[in-house]
Amino acid sequence: MDYIKKNKFLTAVVAILVVLNIAVVAFVFFFFKPPSLLPGPNARGERFRLIDERLNLSEEQKAKFKALRQEEFATMDSTARARFQSMRDLFSLLKNEKTNPEEVQQKVAVIGALDAEQVARQFRHFQALRALCTPEQQKEFDRIVIDAMTQARGMRGGMGRRGLGPADPGFDGPDLPPGASPPAGGPPPGDAP
Repeated sequence: MDYIKKNKFLTAVVAILVVLNIAVVAFVFFFFKPPSLLPGPNARGERFRLIDERLNLSEEQKAKFKALRQEEFATMDSTARARFQSMRDLFSLLKNEKTNPEEVQQKVAVIGALDAEQVARQFRHFQALRALCTPEQQKEFDRIVIDAMTQARGMRGGMGRRGLGPADPGFDGPDLPPGASPPAGGPPPGDAP
């Protein structure tokens, strides 16, 4: 007790810190809702609702889009399972001290073929969706696809914020008309460092 009387300042600081810690823990526990790291079951539906709104789809177009999506998801899920199993087979080779490099290459080739199949199927899927759009909707659809590619690229630590750069085919930039080139010697308009 003598220590507390002698060090009133330190005791007050410790008491304040304890109260602040309790307040922070209570705030986090009762008020803070961390963002979901993995998309939930409704995340896919929310994205599609936003796409439908951006494209201003008719009811008939919405029904056709939905049918194409369901078909794509069924195929995508089976390919994802096959790819997962192929990855599992490949990494099971780590258990062997003397793994045959040709066997590793064969398993990698199977994974590569599944990836190539998935990309080609996705392209055909987007091509079919785009074909359902009016010419005006197709312009917005193209912007949506570029936005999605840019976001996906950025999440994987790709080529910066945009994903595509001025030298890449298909890059129009946010403030450029389709097909226009960015000014030489500088960043495209609207591109903050």
